[in-house]
Amino acid sequence: IRIPPDRQRQSFDEAAILELATSITSTVLIHAPVVTPDNVLIAGENRLRAISKHIYPLGKTFTYNGEVVPPGMVPVNTVHSADPLVLAEIEWDENTKRKDLTWQEQAQATAMLHNLRQMQKNRHALPSEPPPVQTVAETAVELRGSSIGDAQTVTRNEIIISRHLDKPEVAKAPTLKEAVKALKRIEDADRNRKLAVAVGETYSASQHQLFHADCLEWMADPARAGTFDVILTDP
Repeated sequence: IRIPPDRQRQSFDEAAILELATSITSTVLIHAPVVTPDNVLIAGENRLRAISKHIYPLGKTFTYNGEVVPPGMVPVNTVHSADPLVLAEIEWDENTKRKDLTWQEQAQATAMLHNLRQMQKNRHALPSEPPPVQTVAETAVELRGSSIGDAQTVTRNEIIISRHLDKPEVAKAPTLKEAVKALKRIEDADRNRKLAVAVGETYSASQHQLFHADCLEWMADPARAGTFDVILTDP
C-alpha cells in the first residue's frame, strides 16, 4: 500500500493510534483502509499505521469480517473508479470526520473542498455559459451551515492561509487568527520594502547627497550657497 506524499493529513497522534491498535486487537477491524486499484491509499491511514506499527511488530493478530487476517496482510476496500474528483472527495470526507484536526489541517481541508467544488462546477459547465464560480459563501454554508459573519470570515481565512503554510511564521502560529496576523505582517514588510526602493530611487537616492562633516564648517563654506533649501538643526 503506497501513501501519497501530498495527502491531506500530515500529522498524527501516536497515542490515539496506539489506542486504535488496542481496540482493533481486542474487538475487530470494522472499516478496512480504502485504496485505488493500484494500491494507493485514499482513506484509513490511522488504521494502517495501527496495524503496521503496533499490531504486527508485537506478534498480535486481529479479525476482519469474521476471519483472522494473516500476519503481514491488510484488508482493504478498493475503489475502482479512476475519477480523481471522486477519489479526492473520499479522502476529504474521511479526513474531516476526525475530531482532532489541527487548525492547519482544517484550513487545508477547507481549501481542498472549495477547490473540489470548483472543479466539479467546471466539469459540468456548458461552453455557452459564463465560467462558474464556487463562492466562499457556498463553501461556508456546506462546512458551517451559514454564510453570515464568522462562518464566512473563517472559511475565507482558511482558504487564504492554506496557500501560505510553506511560510514558517504562518505555519507555526498557534491559531488561525494568529496565522492571519503573521501573513499580514509578512505582506506589509514586503510592501514596505518595495515602496522603500521605489521612493528611494525617485525622491532620495537620485536627488540627495549625504555628508559626514562638522555642520558649522560645512555651512560656512561659500561653495554651499544655494545648494540647500532647509537646514534643520533639531535632532
